[in-house]
Amino acid sequence: MSWIANLGNGLIKQIPVLFAKIGTVLIFILTVGMAAGYFFALSGYSYLILLVPVAGMAAMWQKLDEGTLVFIVLLAIAFLFPEFFLG
Repeated sequence: MSWIANLGNGLIKQIPVLFAKIGTVLIFILTVGMAAGYFFALSGYSYLILLVPVAGMAAMWQKLDEGTLVFIVLLAIAFLFPEFFLG
């Protein structure tokens, strides 16, 4: 029983550390997204490029592997054939 109490106390002490790490990762992801959006805005891409992550998220909602594959394929199409997305 003391093992469970020790585990609970350890988890409670680690909550601020976990929140700090999760917050750091979220800020990093948002910064990369902001930089990518700025790049696409300056490059003259149309707003269709925004459908790439939305399509990936829609597929990931059902199954992670297929969603990741859809996202990677759509990104490859966007970068290999940018004329589809240029405005």
